[in-house]
Amino acid sequence: MNIKPPHHDRLRDYDALHVQQLWEDAIELDVDLSACDPYRALNNDKYKIAIGQATKVISAARRKRDAHFRKEDMYAINRQAFRASTYAEQKVLESLMRFESRMMQLHHDVCSLCNECSIDMTVNKNNVCRRCANKRTKNDYTKENAMIPLWIDDEGKEHLEVPPELECLTIAEKLLIQRVSPLVPIHHIKNGNLGIKGHVCSFMQNIEDLASSLPKLPHQVKAIRMIRTHENSDGLPVTTMYTVNRRRVMNALLWLVKHHSDYRQAYENGELTIDETNLDWMPAGIDEADLLSVTDIVHTEKNDSLADTEETGVSNSQCIDPLMIDNDEEECSGFSCKEATSLTNENQEAMINALKEAAGEQSDVSKLDWPQTSYPDAISEYSNVRIFTNAFPWLFPGGTGDFRDLDRESDIDVANWAQHLLRQADGRFQRDKLWGFFVYNYCQRHRNNSSGGYFINNHISDPPKSLDELKEQHIEANHGAPDIFMTLSCAEYFWPDAIRLLEERIWIAEGRKIVNGNRCFRDGRKIDLSNNRVDRNRAVNDYALVIQQYFIKRAENFLNTVGKELLGIKYYWGRMEFAKGRGQIHIHLLGILDKTMTRDLQDQLNDGGRSHADQAKLVGDWAERVFGMTSSIDRNSE
Repeated sequence: MNIKPPHHDRLRDYDALHVQQLWEDAIELDVDLSACDPYRALNNDKYKIAIGQATKVISAARRKRDAHFRKEDMYAINRQAFRASTYAEQKVLESLMRFESRMMQLHHDVCSLCNECSIDMTVNKNNVCRRCANKRTKNDYTKENAMIPLWIDDEGKEHLEVPPELECLTIAEKLLIQRVSPLVPIHHIKNGNLGIKGHVCSFMQNIEDLASSLPKLPHQVKAIRMIRTHENSDGLPVTTMYTVNRRRVMNALLWLVKHHSDYRQAYENGELTIDETNLDWMPAGIDEADLLSVTDIVHTEKNDSLADTEETGVSNSQCIDPLMIDNDEEECSGFSCKEATSLTNENQEAMINALKEAAGEQSDVSKLDWPQTSYPDAISEYSNVRIFTNAFPWLFPGGTGDFRDLDRESDIDVANWAQHLLRQADGRFQRDKLWGFFVYNYCQRHRNNSSGGYFINNHISDPPKSLDELKEQHIEANHGAPDIFMTLSCAEYFWPDAIRLLEERIWIAEGRKIVNGNRCFRDGRKIDLSNNRVDRNRAVNDYALVIQQYFIKRAENFLNTVGKELLGIKYYWGRMEFAKGRGQIHIHLLGILDKTMTRDLQDQLNDGGRSHADQAKLVGDWAERVFGMTSSIDRNSE
């Protein structure tokens, strides 16, 4: 260390190099040594005690890091460059490096009881999360409370994974085996990202009209594909196929009536029959064909108009180029209802007319509301009907885990139930966009929450719910008006730690397969998102929850390190939003600076005798002194 400690005259055994190494270790491992900092020891005895305590704390942190991370994923600082800096520069670098260290130490844990996987969760030595280790809530999210979507084989063994008979299904095949048919319009945004333009609509079949004969006939399934026409970088159109394979459909149904509780009960009671002749619409001798009742509703939009009309959230340099991706993500699926409904707009009319033409119906066919209205004969979402297990049997193969599961002893809030499923270790609920949008709409209608999310640095005991409340609270506390407005955006394709977490999440979901020391997909391919752009793009879309969790962690840690210690942000209030242009998360933030940090500068700037040039130089000198900012612009350069 380049300067002597505050009480150097009392520390006869002080070893500057040893203390420097401990400081660097603490930064690298993100360990707080404020309670045992040998640099600030008051006397020689306390110095020795501090050395011992600091060494112990650092050793424990290193063991924990080594247990969770591969060597190539461990954060390491450039100690030579760090030591070559002045002490003032080192203090600036410390905040930046601690921020990077915290990001690199993020990892996924999996609870052995609730089967949840998340970077927001920690587990004990028995791989049990805090919630499941709590006596009051230990069984709330486990199989004992019908919260795990498992299935049981012929030998009575429980399985968490989706069976091959259901895992291989295409979207069209899934539509044919549903007993309950939801309508979920999904809109392609960019690079395979899906979203909703407007509100999600969910139309359910009349309970009396639940499919009594499976697979459904094509005229019973009106699948709608809403397409925003675009071309990839090679000028080729991107399309999605609705392919049906006869064998896959029949194998899935035969498996369901054997293992899925609702399908099995309906089959045994004679309420459900399996009729392979329902697939005779396929050409003779052919086991695979396109679903006939798919209607395309095309909306052409120029790429350059997007930037003018929709918020993209980040610069183009943070987005990858459009790719030709062979994916099976559904655009929209569902059925046409029978009730007369309210007025529709131009886009809805296009959908209805396309449905009429495709189905050969007369002009008196009813309209589809957008968004949904409640019909007297629709399945009541507040009844005991298990909508989810019958609408998404490929996600609930055993018929267990529905929100309305009758075997559940402890009631679970709908949002907590949905989050629990999204966090299941195999990731199937995260990857299924149809389920994701349907459950989002379901939760929105069951919980009267305002749209958007908020977070606040909780220096205030009761966080404000609106900007007006925020103003009032800070005025009362004499904090003053906000000094900073900033937007924190997401660079999901380029952050190394985000890519690392995606690779880890895929590896866990794919069964933790290792080949030649490399983490691999289930098929044996190495998981290498850094060098495989197609896999990286698909991973960002499939595991959007990982990106959002990482982004929130990154924003919080940035504000608590760089924001607090370097920028001097003492209070902050932010709103999380999702960019319309690409569907990714970002945060708009207001910050109030620590007045002791800027008071002298502000007093000098308020001096009326200073010119604009003098004020600019004053701020520049202050930024260089406080933040180590040394860049300048040559006014004569282009």
